[in-house]
Parts: sequence; C-alpha cells; structure tokens
Amino acid sequence: MNYITRVATLVVSIVVASTSALAAQTLEPSSLSQVINTYNANQARFVRDYRGKQFSGNAVLKEVRENVVVEGRFTIAFMAEGEEVQCKTENRETIDAVSDMNKGDSVVLSGTINDVIFHAIQLEPCTFSKQK
Repeated sequence: MNYITRVATLVVSIVVASTSALAAQTLEPSSLSQVINTYNANQARFVRDYRGKQFSGNAVLKEVRENVVVEGRFTIAFMAEGEEVQCKTENRETIDAVSDMNKGDSVVLSGTINDVIFHAIQLEPCTFSKQK
C-alpha cells in the first residue's frame, strides 16, 4: 500500500470514528428521565455527561408562553416520553411557526441540552418541525 493510500485510509477511518462518536452523543426521548435524574442527583455529573449533548426525537407541543419580563421572548414547552423539554426564543420565524400550531401537535424536536430548570430540560438552541 503506497503512502497516499495509507493516508486516505487513515482519513476515512478518522471520519467514520468521529461520525460514530457524534451519533452516540445524540440522545433520544427515552434518555430524558435519566438526564433529569442525573441533574437531581449531582449537577456536576449532569454538566459532565449531558450539557452540550444533542437531543433529537418526537415530541408533543404542551404550551407556548411569553416571558413576563422580556417582551417578545417565548418559552415553547414540549412533552417527550413523559418529560418536559423547553426552548426559549426571540426568533421571529420560530414564533411565527409556533403561532400556527396548537397544544397537542406532534413535532420532531432537536437541540442542544443546556440545563434543567424546575424538572424541565432546557434546549439551547433548538429547532422543531410539525409532523404531518
């Protein structure tokens, strides 16, 4: 095997390993109760194990409420596997999109785990799209 082939093989191996590691870091709805339990047991462990990890999965719109202090900032709450997941946004396109939705609508939700507040996982940033 010549030098170029060995380098190309090494690069492909690194890309495959990186992609596999990234996929392993994406949490699904079934993991949410463990995230909250870890936060409640030891916040340092939560930060080490879950903050910055990606979440993606199906959820149901629970409620949309405007921040009482910051006009135009909304909390969008979803339920996934019995756990609440929240996104906070001031993004006009996101607010317009959720304005056309109703409580109980199904979405595909994804985002980065940032914190747990009052037993609700906070994703920042997050995106969602209504399922048809």
